[in-house]
Amino acid sequence: MPVFRSGGRQHYLQMYMETTKPTEWSATLMNTREIIVVVQLRLDANHREEFLRTLFDIVERSRIAPECLSYELFSRTDDENVLVLFQMWSTREAFERNWLYTDLPMINTNSHLLAAPMESWELLQLPL
Repeated sequence: MPVFRSGGRQHYLQMYMETTKPTEWSATLMNTREIIVVVQLRLDANHREEFLRTLFDIVERSRIAPECLSYELFSRTDDENVLVLFQMWSTREAFERNWLYTDLPMINTNSHLLAAPMESWELLQLPL
């Protein structure tokens, strides 16, 4: 599992790859709790408003899904063209159904408006 270091603290992140199926242990583990996914999108500044309209539609539609616990859109304070989607779903199945069949195709249709490939991580909350 990749390690992401930020400010000297270690956070273990499991990358979510659309073509990679989760391992048996992570599927079992994540099915017992919520799934949290973070997606980073680097927009082409010339097409920011156009892509934002697509993202607003995605967020609004996803928020009303019964199994959606949270779906938020942020921009980085140091670069308004770097957007972050934060998603929390009650089950892996609900996330995959929404992401793979609805959100991801909408993003891919507009991927020519991105300045870099999309990055995503699945977060696993560690017990304190």
